[in-house]
Amino acid sequence: VYIRYLRTKLEAGGEPRLIHTKRGAGYILRQP
Repeated sequence: VYIRYLRTKLEAGGEPRLIHTKRGAGYILRQP
C-alpha cells in the first residue's frame, strides 16, 4: 500500500514510472 503513495508522489509531474514490481523479488527503482 505504501508503494502506491510513493508512486503517486513520484509520478505527479508526468514523470515516467520509476518503481517497478519485480515478481518474486519485490520492487525495483529504475532510472528513466
